[in-house]
Amino acid sequence: MRSTRGTTLLELIVASGILLVMVFMTSTAVVSYVRAYHQYTERGLLVRQAAKTLEVVAQHLRSMESIETQSLDQGLSCAQTPLVFRQRITGLKALALNDKGQLELQDLDPQGHKKGAVILGKARTLTVRKEGQASLAHLHITLDFGEGAPLETDVALRGVAQ
Repeated sequence: MRSTRGTTLLELIVASGILLVMVFMTSTAVVSYVRAYHQYTERGLLVRQAAKTLEVVAQHLRSMESIETQSLDQGLSCAQTPLVFRQRITGLKALALNDKGQLELQDLDPQGHKKGAVILGKARTLTVRKEGQASLAHLHITLDFGEGAPLETDVALRGVAQ
């Protein structure tokens, strides 16, 4: 005769418990991965936006013909004092931080009053400092966007009246 032995209730409970532990561990790992991926992509987006903002700032400063703001040797924070400069084609401009933590490129009239502004991006601080002497002078620009290390770049001042 054949023996038809089935599983006991205790074996079913043990097997169900092991399966439940494995499902819990797998779901915890997946949730942890999804959270880490979301934080990584969100931070990457902020860095890319800040890099684009800094690129636009540098592009405008490279097309300037003169700097109107004085005392850049000690460094200038655009949160307190706007960086005023004259562009070759479009005239008088200023870089300033507004009250909402946004960096603005302002159009100025000949008296230096704001006519209009374009929001370039979010920024905690924008610091501009003149370094070097005479033909080797350049502006060192630091953009702190609030997440991690600030972004930095240099703009040569060759051909710019100072």
